[in-house]
Amino acid sequence: MKLKLYDIIKEDEFYRVKLKDEFRELLKQAMKNPREYYARKLRIPKYLFNSYFRKVCRSNPPFRKMYELCKNIGINKGKLFENIEYFTLEGCRKKRTYLPKTIFITPEFVEGYSLYIAEGDTGISGKHKSKKMRLSSSDLPIIQFFMRWLIKYLKQRKEDFGIYIYVPSDFIYEKFVDKISKNLGINKSQIILYKDKYVTKPKFRISIGRATIMRVFYFIEPLIKHYSSKNKSLAAAYLRGLMAGEGTVYSGKLNKALNCFTKYVRLEMKNEKEVKFAGKLLKLLKIDYKLKERKDRKDHWEIYIYGNRKNFSRFGELVGFGCNENRQRKLGLVLRS
Repeated sequence: MKLKLYDIIKEDEFYRVKLKDEFRELLKQAMKNPREYYARKLRIPKYLFNSYFRKVCRSNPPFRKMYELCKNIGINKGKLFENIEYFTLEGCRKKRTYLPKTIFITPEFVEGYSLYIAEGDTGISGKHKSKKMRLSSSDLPIIQFFMRWLIKYLKQRKEDFGIYIYVPSDFIYEKFVDKISKNLGINKSQIILYKDKYVTKPKFRISIGRATIMRVFYFIEPLIKHYSSKNKSLAAAYLRGLMAGEGTVYSGKLNKALNCFTKYVRLEMKNEKEVKFAGKLLKLLKIDYKLKERKDRKDHWEIYIYGNRKNFSRFGELVGFGCNENRQRKLGLVLRS
């Protein structure tokens, strides 16, 4: 399965494109004669055609208008797509974004997408929509996984990433930045440290200030959910990303919801829609669960995965905690106990 990304975003009024110079020349030649014909075809008054002609052939024309123009003058969309160098957005044209024409929907892609829903700044469950892609975690492997995901699937460049690290006030960070720079493969100038009296261990945030990327994220959400709800492999991957971000595993502790000591996995989020969708995916995978709203925390929803050893083992075999190495290791210990 694949997403034809340019086809998805071509109708958006905010995207602008940088076209290759030779393609712009081709456009100029195609529209040069007869201008009266194209003025009628595009429904533009003849006296305004020269102004329109200059606008659509400038360096960063709106993607939607360029697509409509090419369609009307007989240039197929494949030719247009091949000649796009990069994208910008209305109001922030200096920030170049390189996007792939096609995204292949693999389990790894779906896992990275749902990981961002769990740990990233999305605004999906709130009243605002984020303009920057930001993901926070105290586990460096999660940051590494998400960075690789952005590079592999959305063709982002390492030099565009910013890494913000929040450390305790008494933290000794001699050579700490050097170590993080080496692990992530980025320059030290891209790493910024902040002292925070409220954190007990380093907390990492990866950020890429591209509103173009976040708009892609919102556009493809319904498609990702559709594919995941129909395919068991993608369903497991979607759950794995959510669990890596917001899941926990317990052994031998009191489960107040069940009023007994038991082994169980819990997913807790403020996003009611996502928790209920996770329940739908667990049902597809035939994993028993219990969904409830917390009474002691407003707008918090939980899923418990518990029951016999077979049900618990099925979760460990099909889903697990993915790139969250600490929780995955703990799950393995619980399954073997």
